[in-house]
Amino acid sequence: MSDLGFAGAANREMAMRRARGDRDGALAVFRGASVLILALSMGLAGLFLGGVAALDLSALLGLQRIGPQMLALVMLCLALKLVIESQTRLLFGGFYCVQQYARGFLVLAAIRLGQLGASTLALICGGGPVAVALAMVLAELAGGVGMRLALRRRVPWLRYGLHGVRRADIAALLRPALAGMAIPLGLAVSHQGVRLVIGVMLGPAAVVVFTTHRQLTRMVSVVVSLAHPVQAELSALYDRSDPAPFRALSRAAARLLVRAVLAVALGVALIGGMVFVTWTGGAVGFDTVLFGLLLAAAVAESLWLAVFPPVIAINRHIGVARIYLVLSAVLLPCVWAAAAGGLLAIAAVLVVLELVFFATVLRTAWQVTGDSGAAWLRAVLGPGGGGGR
Repeated sequence: MSDLGFAGAANREMAMRRARGDRDGALAVFRGASVLILALSMGLAGLFLGGVAALDLSALLGLQRIGPQMLALVMLCLALKLVIESQTRLLFGGFYCVQQYARGFLVLAAIRLGQLGASTLALICGGGPVAVALAMVLAELAGGVGMRLALRRRVPWLRYGLHGVRRADIAALLRPALAGMAIPLGLAVSHQGVRLVIGVMLGPAAVVVFTTHRQLTRMVSVVVSLAHPVQAELSALYDRSDPAPFRALSRAAARLLVRAVLAVALGVALIGGMVFVTWTGGAVGFDTVLFGLLLAAAVAESLWLAVFPPVIAINRHIGVARIYLVLSAVLLPCVWAAAAGGLLAIAAVLVVLELVFFATVLRTAWQVTGDSGAAWLRAVLGPGGGGGR
C-alpha cells in the first residue's frame, strides 16, 4: 500500500502504450510515476516515523527488551525499505510492459528470498532487531539495483529522468490507482473485519470455529494466482480497433481459471471433512453446513477473481471498485446483524455478497471484451478449445 496503487496502474498503462507503439508515452508514464511514487512513499514513511516518535510504542506494545531508541532505528530501517520497495514494484513494470512477466516475477522472488536469507544470517550471527532490519534494507537495495541492471539490458529505453513527464499522464493514473487499492482493502474487510465482528459478538470460541472452516475452504483461491501472468498479455493485446485477440485470450484465461476453481472446489468438498479432522486433531468440531456455505463463498470469490483480469489489465476497474467498496461497507453491518442467527447466518451473508460482486465483475468483463453472456458461457464451460473470436 506504500505507493497507493500507482505502481500497478502505471505498469498496466505502460504495457498498453508500448503495445500500441507509443514507447515515448510509456517512458513518460514510467518517469512520472517514479517521481510520484517516490514522493508518496517518502511522505508515508515520514508520517510513519512521526507516529512512532509521537507514541511511546515500547510501552504501548509492552516491549521489554527493545527500548525507544532501538525501536526507532528498527522503524527507520523499515521506512527506508518501504521507499526502496515501492520503486522496485515500479521497475517490475519494465518487465511487465515488454511481456516478460515471468522474468520480472523471478527477480522479485529472488529479492524476497535474499531478504529472508540476509535477515536470517544476521540473526544467526547474533544480531539484534536493528541488525535484522538493516539486513532487510540492504537486501532490498541490492535487489533493486540488480533489477535495474537487468532491466537496463532487457529494456534499455526505460530510464529514469524528468524529460517528457506530463502532468496529464500522472493525473490519468489517479483514478485506476485508487480503485486498485479498493480491492485489497475490501478483501481485508471481508477476512479480517468479519473475524473481528465475530469475536466481539460471539466470542473467541466462535472465531476459532469460523476461521478454521474458512481457512480450509480458501484453498480454492490458490489457483487464481495463475491469473497474474495473463494480465500482462491482456494489457499488451488491448486494441480498440480489433478486440478479437483480447476477447479470445480473456475467454481462454477464464476457461482455465474457472475450471480450475471448480475442480479444486470439488476436491475440497470431497475430502475437506477428513482434512479438517486431521488438521485440528478433533479439537474443533466439523460443521458440514457451515463448511458448505463458506466453500460456496470461497468459490464465488475465486470466480470473480478469475474473470477480473481483462477488467484490471486495461485499468477499467474503477466502477467495479466503487461497487466493491459499497459492498465492503455493507458487509460488516450485515454480519453484525446476522450474528444473532449464529455462524451459519454470517456465512450465508458472505455467500450472497460474493455472488453479487461476481455478477458485477462478470458483466463488466463482458463489456470490456465486447462479449455476450451466451457466447462466453459456451467458450468457458462448453466442450472444445473455447477460444473463438
